[in-house]
Amino acid sequence: MKRISLFISMILFCFMVLPLHADGSYTFDDLEKAMFANNTELRGLQEELNRSLLDVKDAKANRWPTIDVGISATYMANPPVGPIVLDPDELMGMFDWPSGMRPTMTGDYVSLYEGMESTQYQFDVTITQPLFTWGKINTSIDLYNNLAKAKTLEISERRQRLTHELTASLDGWYYLTNMSTYLNKQRVAATRLIELTTQAFENGFVLEIDVYKANVEIAELDVALAQVEHERQKILIQLRTLTGLDTLDGSEIQHRANRESYRQLLEQDIAALTQQSTAAYRPAIAALSIMEQAAKLGVRLSKSSLYWKPDIALVTSIGYGGSRFPFIEKDWYRQNDYSFNVSIGIKSTVWDGGKILNDIARSQSNQSTASIEASKAKQHIVRTIEEQYSALGLALTTADWHASRIVMLTEAQQIEQQIFDSGYGEETNVLTSIIDVLTAQVAYERSLLEAAICYHTIKALVD
Repeated sequence: MKRISLFISMILFCFMVLPLHADGSYTFDDLEKAMFANNTELRGLQEELNRSLLDVKDAKANRWPTIDVGISATYMANPPVGPIVLDPDELMGMFDWPSGMRPTMTGDYVSLYEGMESTQYQFDVTITQPLFTWGKINTSIDLYNNLAKAKTLEISERRQRLTHELTASLDGWYYLTNMSTYLNKQRVAATRLIELTTQAFENGFVLEIDVYKANVEIAELDVALAQVEHERQKILIQLRTLTGLDTLDGSEIQHRANRESYRQLLEQDIAALTQQSTAAYRPAIAALSIMEQAAKLGVRLSKSSLYWKPDIALVTSIGYGGSRFPFIEKDWYRQNDYSFNVSIGIKSTVWDGGKILNDIARSQSNQSTASIEASKAKQHIVRTIEEQYSALGLALTTADWHASRIVMLTEAQQIEQQIFDSGYGEETNVLTSIIDVLTAQVAYERSLLEAAICYHTIKALVD
């Protein structure tokens, strides 16, 4: 039954982390669920958060007493204290007895102490309770709480960024797939153009250089196809890494880029975007603020250990021991003894060569560094948004220009087709016009790909 339950659990787990549709396709939601379940970076951050929470528990545990228990059993082959005996005749010889009253010598010895036994047992319990530590315990709790909160915000921020990385990768896959389709169509037209050019050369209508040019053009198309395929493979590897789906195939991806969202973002005021990106509620900014607070607590914690600041603790110790093991050996209750001590311990560092002062200066430097890093991060976010916003506008303007060219070249291609159909034109002119249209379409998709990268970079910083 245990094996059956384990088998069923494994099946259910596979269905949860590998949401594959019956038609063998993955949507964005499917890939996002798999990413949140399988992504190794998120899992690593979660383990870091677990360790931070354990640090918080350790800091809180310092409020409670420390209880140490010691148990020892000793066997002594030659106990240090041996038997104590007395010669009664020698003792009686020390007195002046009246005549006729002196006792008769017996020659026997009297045993006063039989000596230590070879076994000794000792049980000790020591309880140490901190009473006053100049706020070090509470400060350390606050410090580790802040670190845990920062780690939680880091996970939240990383989840958002991974979602945008996933969307950007899917958009890139979409545009590169379109480019690959157009390039393959170009190659078909270019192959036919080479055939016609070769026939024309054989008939003496064109020069051999025209044949070379046609072959170079198709070679350029092969290079462009190889580059696009390389970029598609890189994105597929990225998607496998993000989602943890090592067998993910490009044919299983079902995604369509939302081109209108690019323009909607460009319509927003850049000042509003930069202000939103540095808002206090954003996980990345909130984490920076918390790290600044943690640095301040570090300064306070180091100052709590300054010279002549004693820590005070209550120490209670209970001891019980003897030569017989309690409750087991015979006559144990007359051979054992106990001790009970209560003391106040005071400990303070008087001088250590200036190490504590160095620690204080180091923590103050860390506080300044945290403030500088926070300002630097905010500045970097603002500059990135400004650059990507400008690049987005350029990419969309370029895409609009290519769209206009596509309309114009398509109209020209239709005219060439009509002329050819009427019997007055050349097929080479038709093929050349088709290649021009497809070239413009590839450039259009490339511009949209650049716009997608800019868009998702900005969204990752403002969402």
